[in-house]
Amino acid sequence: MEPGDVDILMLPELGFTGYTFKDLDDIRPFLESHDGRTVQWCQRTARRLNAWVLAGFPSTVVVEGVPKYYNSMCVVDRTGAVVTIYHKHFLFETDERWAHEGPSFRAVQDTEFGTVGFGICMDLNPRQFKTDWYLMEFANFHATKQSKLILCCMAWLRPKDEPADSGETNTTMTIPYWVARLRPLDGSNTTVVICNRTGGGADEEGARFCGHSCVIRFHKNAGVEVGHCGENDGLFVFDLDAFGDVDDDDEEK
Repeated sequence: MEPGDVDILMLPELGFTGYTFKDLDDIRPFLESHDGRTVQWCQRTARRLNAWVLAGFPSTVVVEGVPKYYNSMCVVDRTGAVVTIYHKHFLFETDERWAHEGPSFRAVQDTEFGTVGFGICMDLNPRQFKTDWYLMEFANFHATKQSKLILCCMAWLRPKDEPADSGETNTTMTIPYWVARLRPLDGSNTTVVICNRTGGGADEEGARFCGHSCVIRFHKNAGVEVGHCGENDGLFVFDLDAFGDVDDDDEEK
């Protein structure tokens, strides 16, 4: 990639380490500070590409003298400055083996893209799969914050009972599920970008990830347009302008 090719470069959840760890001792060698290897890589890459760069990583931070461990996302702007380091708020069972729950969802105002929200995988689900479906905590948070761009790093799994040779038959249901969980954004003109892992297998305790990195736009007329890359592995570039105009004046014409 060359400078100017993209405005935002995203990597999946725990992008450099893999996702599945047995416990805290298993992931401990990969834990990083907030100025560690992943953050430094994001900063170098952001400056080289003149783009925002996001990557998931396992982080550790001392809070009031007590070490905390988080499933985190580093967000760096074009200059290499850290915009935020977001800690996953809702934890999946695999995260609970080693990570603390992040304190809250996160949105950052007054960026070049307007108000930008951030999420990591399980954040889209009901908390611990126990809260009421219709609370839709993540989407309602960002609807309230009026986030116009939401960037989500994922390690979203295929269903456990899905045959290994099922192809895309069942995993294509993932995108409609994400859309359903984001319905409070209907009519908001918000764009959601999801970068999900692919592959899996023995190195991930048999877990298999469903891919389908995608762009979802919630138009002001409540319509949803989706572009996705299926289960393929690689670098994919989405042109957000290709998914419809977003200017208020254009919407009214």
